[in-house]
Amino acid sequence: MATYSGLSCLRKPAVRDSVDLEKVLTVIVALEPCRHTGKESVSIITWLKRLFTRKSESGKQAPVKCVKWEDGSNYYGTLLNGRMHGQGRFTEPDGYCYEGSWLCGKKHGKGDERSADGSAYVGDFVNGKYHGQGWYTTANGYSHRGAYENGRQNGPGAETFPNGESYTGNYKNGTRHGKGEYHFSPSGKILDIEDGKLFCMSLEVLSKEKGKKQAKSSRGTLVGQWKEDLPHGRCRFDRYCGHVYDGDWQAGKPHGTGKVIWKSGATYTGQVKDTQLHGQGTMTYANGDVYRGGWVKGKRSGQGELRAAPGSGFHSHAP
Repeated sequence: MATYSGLSCLRKPAVRDSVDLEKVLTVIVALEPCRHTGKESVSIITWLKRLFTRKSESGKQAPVKCVKWEDGSNYYGTLLNGRMHGQGRFTEPDGYCYEGSWLCGKKHGKGDERSADGSAYVGDFVNGKYHGQGWYTTANGYSHRGAYENGRQNGPGAETFPNGESYTGNYKNGTRHGKGEYHFSPSGKILDIEDGKLFCMSLEVLSKEKGKKQAKSSRGTLVGQWKEDLPHGRCRFDRYCGHVYDGDWQAGKPHGTGKVIWKSGATYTGQVKDTQLHGQGTMTYANGDVYRGGWVKGKRSGQGELRAAPGSGFHSHAP
């Protein structure tokens, strides 16, 4: 093993995405176990030189260095003016690893970042942050593939959750925002539904922590507008059991005007408030009866007219 100290006094920085190697403690160039390329066996240093050799601003080839810190962190790759620059691999004792492009001490360009907790990101970096197209995954099965900007999901993308649910659509500043489609899990409890009651759609705020989702909802597919991780605007929710709500949403709940279709054949068109039939609306029951009038918290209330199905001869003005 050959040891060199041409760069002196290197101190490991506190921030991973901004690394300055001007103060070097020790530079070690070692012949590691051989790497088989198929045609020949070469040392890891030779392999890295072939893989990472780049020309510096002076026109000379930038040599590959092996830098080790006292805390066990390592860097194999090219340097420019004492900084990670070009192609290189940085590791820490806890299992963190980044391999890819560097620019003046920061992750920049294509790279592969893996953390000790099992999470990983493969894609584009700019100034040390996720920026461009990338794929983020966690150990529990969560994943997001799509556009990033300044370290956050921004633009079109797709998420999958450990429970099998998924979202495809737009994001803004790290939250679902704009047009999107959410598929709920095909497993789970189905809520009992009765005509006159809007099926429960209690979409709780989704956790900001990647890979975790806190939501209690019926099973189905939701397509429409999103704002800050919640359905907001015009959306359609199709439950796997046959119920449908197509209408306005506000902060994750049916609110405004819309249409409800139950699997029994009953329909409601009118106002809804906080997931319930509330205001003026028309209910057509499965037997053909029709009620037009006021509703309060899912029940007929106020002025209204109830007409029986043709042939029954029944007609009543609801109080």
